[in-house]
Amino acid sequence: MHTSVKFWMKTARSQVLPVMVLPVLIGAAGAFAVYETFHLGLFLLTLIGALSAHLFSNMINDLWDYRNGVDIAAEETAAAISTNSRVLPSGAVPERTFSFVTWLFFVIASYAAS
Repeated sequence: MHTSVKFWMKTARSQVLPVMVLPVLIGAAGAFAVYETFHLGLFLLTLIGALSAHLFSNMINDLWDYRNGVDIAAEETAAAISTNSRVLPSGAVPERTFSFVTWLFFVIASYAAS
């Protein structure tokens, strides 16, 4: 079983996370402009929540596509563009483990939002 952070970050397609950093930075700058104070704890909680929500979104998409046969259909179609991590179709990790990590990101995002 794969337990390394590097494996899971690649699986969750974390290379696109910078897309989520900018909105959080803009929100923090806006809050600072209005209230003239910066709360590091709230900033980090917001950042962790946004990043976790994005990783959940990536992984739930892969899980849904895998369960509905989209990945296999894409492999069989020459013109199809694969956008998934290829972890589930290749059998690199069990579906149950993948699902657990996926929903763990959701729990982290939900906790950060509450």
